[in-house]
Amino acid sequence: LMFQLKTVGRNKVDISVCPSHISLKLSHPFTLFRAVVASLRLDAVAGAMTHLSRREMQSLIEGEGVNVNFAPCTDTSKKLKEGDVLSIRHHGRFVLSEVTGETKKGRLAIIVKQYI
Repeated sequence: LMFQLKTVGRNKVDISVCPSHISLKLSHPFTLFRAVVASLRLDAVAGAMTHLSRREMQSLIEGEGVNVNFAPCTDTSKKLKEGDVLSIRHHGRFVLSEVTGETKKGRLAIIVKQYI
């Protein structure tokens, strides 16, 4: 690849090997917030992330406005797990970081990361 790639589009490029002592870790800035949801259903968690009702989220999900792990999802009852990435049209990208436990009323406390 290094010897074959000469242009990207109409632009000429030079490629060289990066020394192993240089770290190329990409990090994204996040904001953390906590939320409480009834279940880990997509519509409930996405509604808590965007401060929309479950009904409003259901119409957005059915209209293909939500991606789960970078793939379109129209199933409003999809169960999410820790580490899932949600891209919600006009609201941003979120990561279900952690399920911290259950409240006294049986609801789930979650920690969400929002990309800045």
